[in-house]
Amino acid sequence: MKQTYFFSQPHQPFFVLAFINALLSMLIFLLAYKGIAVLELPSAEFHAYTIIYLLFTPAFLAFIFTTFSRFSSTPPIARERYLSVFALFTAGSLFFISGVFFSPLLYSLGIGLLLAGHIWAVKILWEIYRLSEMPDKHDIFWILTAMLLGALSHLLFAIGMLFVPLLLPLAIQMAIYLYLFLVGFTIAQRMVPFFSHSLIDRDDGFIRKIIAILIAHILLETVWPHS
Repeated sequence: MKQTYFFSQPHQPFFVLAFINALLSMLIFLLAYKGIAVLELPSAEFHAYTIIYLLFTPAFLAFIFTTFSRFSSTPPIARERYLSVFALFTAGSLFFISGVFFSPLLYSLGIGLLLAGHIWAVKILWEIYRLSEMPDKHDIFWILTAMLLGALSHLLFAIGMLFVPLLLPLAIQMAIYLYLFLVGFTIAQRMVPFFSHSLIDRDDGFIRKIIAILIAHILLETVWPHS
C-alpha cells in the first residue's frame, strides 16, 4: 500500500487538523455571537471546548508525537498508532462541530471520540516513557504528567458539559492552568536549556512548586471566583 508524504510524519496531519478546527470553530462562534446561528449548547462552552481540545490538543500532539520519542531516546511512534489517534480526533471533530447545529447526541458522540483519542494519545506517551532506558527521565515525566492532566481535565469537561454543569468551572480552570500552561512550560523546561547551553544545575523541585501554585490558584478561582 502506497504511503503518502502527508501522513508519513505526525506533525503534518495534526497541525492541519488544528488549523482547520481553529477556522471552523472561530467562524461558528462568531455566527453564534452575532445571533446568526443557533447552537445546541451555550456558545461559551462551545468556544472553550473547541479552543482547548479541537485546536490546542491536536497542535500539542503534532509536536509531542514528533519529539517525545527523541526526548526519550526510543524509536519513532509507528505510523498506524498516531494515525489511529488522528482518526479519532478527526471523527470527533466532525461529529462535535456538526452536532452543535443539529443534535446533542451527535456532539456528545464527538466529545466521546475526542476524549478517547486524547486518552489513547496519553497511553502511547506512557508506553514510550516506560520503555525509555534514559537514566534521567525528569523532563519527559513532567511532559507526560501535563498531558495526563489534560486528559483528566478533558474527562471532567465532558462530564460537566453532558451531565454535571457544576464541574465546568473546575474543568476549565484545570484545562487552562494544569494543561495548556503546563504543557508549554514543561516542554520549555526541556528545550530552552538545550539552546541556552546553561551550565547551572537544574532544580528538580521547581516544577512541583509551579504545580502547587497553579493548584492553589485553581482552587481560589473555583471556590471564590469573585474574590
